[in-house]
Amino acid sequence: MGVTFISGVAPIVFIAGEHLFASNDAVKMLSNDNAPMRAKEITVGTSKKVQAVRTSFDLRQYNGQDGGYSVYGQIYKNGVAVGMMRSQTSTLYITYTEDIPCQSGDLIQIYLWRTVNGNWAECRNFRLYTIPNIGFPVASNTMV
Repeated sequence: MGVTFISGVAPIVFIAGEHLFASNDAVKMLSNDNAPMRAKEITVGTSKKVQAVRTSFDLRQYNGQDGGYSVYGQIYKNGVAVGMMRSQTSTLYITYTEDIPCQSGDLIQIYLWRTVNGNWAECRNFRLYTIPNIGFPVASNTMV
């Protein structure tokens, strides 16, 4: 038995990495109570084959005072929660990052909510990162 290589290489696919792929950096504030609400959304482009993205966003609570109230943020894909639920009580931004499996055409979203009336959940710098995963030659088993 031997291994023969099919000519060429596997197509380039994009996986979670350190190269900025897409961003939505504007500040978004929501004051909804106890119910996650979509704050930001990025569509994964269809011109490239994507298997995963690294998501990153900044989250803080804002009430004009020193904090102490919880706000929440979570990554969703196509309207379904897929990321870790993040909780924040500080008025300083904290950056959260995680890798999310996806494919071209998926909607990657941030949902925000709060539990106390009078404060705001605030996010910014929603970014997706990838890196090209250049394939190796595809092998097939053949009889020699």
